[in-house]
Amino acid sequence: MKVFMLMLFITAVFFLPAEIKIIFQDNFDNQDTGWATGDSEDRFLKIEDGKYIFSHKREEDSWFTWNSADIDQQENFSIKSNITHISGVDDYGYGIIWGMEDLENYYSFNVSANGYYRFAKEVDGNWYDIIAWTENWFDILGDDEIEIKRIEDRYEFYVNGYCLDTSSYEPLMGNRIGYVIYRNQLLHIDDLVVTQLPRYTEITESDLLLFDIFYDDENWLTKDEEEIRLEVSNNKYILDHKKEEGGWFTWHEIEDLNENRDFFIETELQHISGPADKAFGICWGLKDVDNMYFLFISDDGYYKFARYYEGEQGPIYIDWKHNPNIRTANATNKLEVRKIGRYYEIYCNDKFMDYAPYDGLLGKNLGFCLYGDTEVQVDYIKVGHLEGNYNYQSVDLTKSGLGKNFAAPEIRDGIVFVEYTQPVEDFNLENSRFLFNMMAMGFRGGAHIAQPEQTIAVKFHLENGQTRIYSTSNAFVQDFLNKLITQQEFIANLKIE
Repeated sequence: MKVFMLMLFITAVFFLPAEIKIIFQDNFDNQDTGWATGDSEDRFLKIEDGKYIFSHKREEDSWFTWNSADIDQQENFSIKSNITHISGVDDYGYGIIWGMEDLENYYSFNVSANGYYRFAKEVDGNWYDIIAWTENWFDILGDDEIEIKRIEDRYEFYVNGYCLDTSSYEPLMGNRIGYVIYRNQLLHIDDLVVTQLPRYTEITESDLLLFDIFYDDENWLTKDEEEIRLEVSNNKYILDHKKEEGGWFTWHEIEDLNENRDFFIETELQHISGPADKAFGICWGLKDVDNMYFLFISDDGYYKFARYYEGEQGPIYIDWKHNPNIRTANATNKLEVRKIGRYYEIYCNDKFMDYAPYDGLLGKNLGFCLYGDTEVQVDYIKVGHLEGNYNYQSVDLTKSGLGKNFAAPEIRDGIVFVEYTQPVEDFNLENSRFLFNMMAMGFRGGAHIAQPEQTIAVKFHLENGQTRIYSTSNAFVQDFLNKLITQQEFIANLKIE
């Protein structure tokens, strides 16, 4: 079987980081670090008990406070701070400003306490929404680590370790950094850190398993029948589903795909005709039509990620969800799935969309799928292994949802040990969903060190002053995560020490 590959001549590009340097850091333990303080009828600013207390008292307009940090724009950089929303309106923004020359020239990344974010700039007094207010796909908790990264030619925006969005990098207008509040809100701010990150040195990866630009039809099924037309023409793979009901899958085997390594799948597809709400996309880890993983998109801007197992759909890792990165109205979309450790990262048009757990592969085939009177054209498909220090974000369980109360995981005698630091009520098997949520968060945070054959143990401090350790296998917790995603009730035996 011929596979169109350019293994020795075309390479994939990744990045390898070098030295990291902190250029500004303030944990707000010192009163004399240049921040504005004082009390008036409009605002209150005070450094106290390791917090920068920032209150905007008016029910209109905004208030800014800033300091200076000399960021080298020839290098990458990160601006990170912990911000807690204490009180006030929840539908107006607050956040970090940077690259500021004055009050008419700056960049601003804002979140709101009701779960939205935006990226904007003001230039010569004119306001520009670069990313308009967007609902956050992962909970903004009101007590959040907010980070802006400049990585090469783009900004990346993080809340609690999760990348919410990206945007093109634009040069800084000045060297001031700080905070902004819109309307009456009270914030407690902690740990502002500005880090100079190196530019990334380009390295090449020759382990490209498939790069097919549909020069010919030797890799793919072609046919023209009453229900389906599959054709390779003009360097496109054309999939034309002629019936209103049902779906169609076509695939190709990738013999050398190693699921113990990280890998990526990348393709470009154009919706040519058919209903805007019908699914099309890619499938992989495919054994047969009853066993596979798939990522669907639709021409009206939605996506879905799920699995077929023994002919049944489930778990549905991500049910139909809208995302503005998906182009609509018969546009071309670039889809990419990256398997990184125990997770998938899902991208559309080079912008991050979502995470999902990695559950192994059911087979070594991958291909395309479409439903219901739809025609799609595929420009190319590319598959390969990822190597070395690929530039992705490890999620820290101490900054994620319930995991904010977890201590960092340790390995003790081969057991992954995690301690829950806040008192909780006693629990039993009847209310074990809370317990399993705790353990699942511990698993997720420790995923980079926990292997399926290892045991994960979670130590809880109870409200009555006692402690209790629950332990189970890592594979068991992963199975629970899968079942939790499908919202099935799940009670199981636990070892209680």
